[in-house]
Amino acid sequence: MKKLLLFIPMILLTMGAKKNDFTFDSSKLLSDKSTDKFANSFNQSYNLKEVSEKNKDSKLIELTKKATYLLLGKPNNTDETEEEYFSRYMDYLDLRYAPDIPKNPNTITGLDENSEEYKDDLVSGMTVPSVFKMIAESGIIYNTYGNININETNKYVIASIVLPNIKYKEIDDNNPTEYIIKKSNLVINYVFKKLNGEYKLYSLNAATSDDLEKYLNEIENNETKNSLSIASSNNSNLKDIYDFSRLEAVSEDKINEIYSKNRNNTVYLNAYYSNSIVASGNGFFINNGLIITSFSFLKEALERGQFITINSEDKIYNVDGIVTTSSDSDIAIIKLKEKTENKVSLSNNVINVEDPVFILDSKTGISHTIDSGIILSNDGLIQTSISLQKSDAGSMVLDLDGNVIGIIRSDGINMNVSYANSVNVLKEVQDKFSNMEFEKIESISFKDLKEKYFYNTQNKETINKTIPKDKWKEFSNIGKIDSSIQMKLVKSSINKNKVSMRYKNEISAYLDSMDLATQFKNNLKSEGFITEFESNSKCIYKSKKYEVVVMKEFDYLIVVMVKL
Repeated sequence: MKKLLLFIPMILLTMGAKKNDFTFDSSKLLSDKSTDKFANSFNQSYNLKEVSEKNKDSKLIELTKKATYLLLGKPNNTDETEEEYFSRYMDYLDLRYAPDIPKNPNTITGLDENSEEYKDDLVSGMTVPSVFKMIAESGIIYNTYGNININETNKYVIASIVLPNIKYKEIDDNNPTEYIIKKSNLVINYVFKKLNGEYKLYSLNAATSDDLEKYLNEIENNETKNSLSIASSNNSNLKDIYDFSRLEAVSEDKINEIYSKNRNNTVYLNAYYSNSIVASGNGFFINNGLIITSFSFLKEALERGQFITINSEDKIYNVDGIVTTSSDSDIAIIKLKEKTENKVSLSNNVINVEDPVFILDSKTGISHTIDSGIILSNDGLIQTSISLQKSDAGSMVLDLDGNVIGIIRSDGINMNVSYANSVNVLKEVQDKFSNMEFEKIESISFKDLKEKYFYNTQNKETINKTIPKDKWKEFSNIGKIDSSIQMKLVKSSINKNKVSMRYKNEISAYLDSMDLATQFKNNLKSEGFITEFESNSKCIYKSKKYEVVVMKEFDYLIVVMVKL
């Protein structure tokens, strides 16, 4: 996106992650909360340990939501007064990292300009207010929060939040005096640093998916069957900070050599619903007959798909089942029906900043692409200059020798950089399964896993227990309530021709439950419902066939739909 890409390179120097531990434990199979209940159903000898700091993470998640609320205002915020805007801006500035700077009477400023505090104050003082103003100029309108990921280095905490389906203004190229309204997903990356025991906002940047989609289209146009598409890092901002000369010296023959070494070790994964692909990812052979991929792909596949497929450029593999996963490390291990001879070589080289790296993946699921870039940091996670898309998660990261040094994570993928688990994670996986007979490695089929544990969402489970499916099919069409209210449904009931639902606002204490129902209320109006009453706490809408009451009660939203 032209006007909204707010890139602050100074925050990228030392980023890493706390959630990169990958040790085997006998207590759990899948570390995702929604799957804890079936941990004891499988062989427990190679399960992954969940690493979590729930209290700490919950505070950081709330801080991320608070910063987003102060940065963007309320959801669907179109009528904010100047007083409300100013108050929000001042509260936002209170979040800024502003350390006490040592004095130095020999400088013009009277401050120690060589101190870390001076430099940190300069960074936060420049970026925090300037991003607020640039966001305000873009006129962003959002509906709700999406995924939030918390990563930690020795110095910083980096929190990434996704805001799906935002609207924003962009200058019309054909008529520079006019704006056009565009839609996209927005990713905001906050960098927090501790000051006097409290996390404060050190820096931030934001990017939409527009430029990434344009980049993807260019790759797709270049890809053909059984050919290699070579793409260099498209992040020119970093060239003012880092030395790309070693990467630029790599010949095309060398890249083709790296490709040839690994082309048979990489695979593409797709999840299908009917004949449509609903989720895509990349993966590779971590061991003979075992595929490693992204947990985020598997989770989306379980939630949306009916089955998964795994293939290379010239072969389709039969899937036996899922062996184990870790949501913290964002990896999943999948077993094939038959043992293969494919297996990647893991690197023993020391990883240094500005080393050339290559990511072998597929943008289309048909043929390979090599994205090239450099190492930006290696502080727990490997950070590269290569910008990727969501389906690139699970791809291998390669060094100049063509050996694997990491696997791409789904969190943190954006217009600016990408992140990978280090080779140490992969070595532990490879070593563990190399010492096991392939036939004795147990797995659960995708079908069984989905039907037993992922088939119903919380909302559907609640509704199906109390409201007959035929009745709910009729009422769920009103205002597209299933998709337009993002809160958790905790209770539902039916009494003759009246359906009542109670939603709990677990998204954020900073968001009003009535605000989170804005899309539902707008849908009712577009469907011809007449507004009979509307206030901040209660609304009544009526059509020829139905009456709908929407009201809030503390952190709950109550929706009552009556067939007249």
